[in-house]
Amino acid sequence: FFQSVDWDFGDGQNDSGNTVWHEYNSPGVYTVSASVVDVAGCTDTVEYTNFIEVFEVPVAYFISEPSVDTLCLPVQVSFSDVSTVSSMAWRDWDMNGTSIVGDPIIAFPFNYPGDYHLQLTVANTYGCTDTYIYSFVINGPVANFYSNTDSICHGDTVVFTLADTLNLH
Repeated sequence: FFQSVDWDFGDGQNDSGNTVWHEYNSPGVYTVSASVVDVAGCTDTVEYTNFIEVFEVPVAYFISEPSVDTLCLPVQVSFSDVSTVSSMAWRDWDMNGTSIVGDPIIAFPFNYPGDYHLQLTVANTYGCTDTYIYSFVINGPVANFYSNTDSICHGDTVVFTLADTLNLH
């Protein structure tokens, strides 16, 4: 077995040990070497040129039209993928459990107030992924009413009452 093992990861970082973990901070192609010393003091170095290729991680992001910050019901909102991705492989939208794969622009109708969560996950052709999640609140009441009857004779009175409303926010 080796007395010592010194690693050079090709990015200015080094480590020692038989098994090491290393995280590259920048995309690129890196030459990796390991220098070993055995118990007798003999040394050897092995170097692999362009051994590790590190790919750019995409940055998921989207915008909405109209802005989800100032909406009244009912409304339809379009969301556009403006992610930074070289070599897009796929995108997956998820709105409160409803998934839409592939489309760069999606639209959702909002008919009820509530808390909503939209997630966009994008991937490049190298398998690197990123996810952006935006939570927002759609405000507004949803009115409902009932009457004491749905038919009357001319001259009779009907009573209308505002029923339970959804005014969550």
